[in-house]
Amino acid sequence: MFLKIYNYFVRGVVLFFLIIIPFTIVTNPEMIEDEVIFIFLLLYIL
Repeated sequence: MFLKIYNYFVRGVVLFFLIIIPFTIVTNPEMIEDEVIFIFLLLYIL
């Protein structure tokens, strides 16, 4: 049961970042910082 919940949680977080970060980059180019790019690259590698 715990693993199923954990699995859905991880999928949700990954989808959240895959959708929100490109959306943020497109809508707010001035908000791009090293941290955001670093997180995006880290998730992309994973």
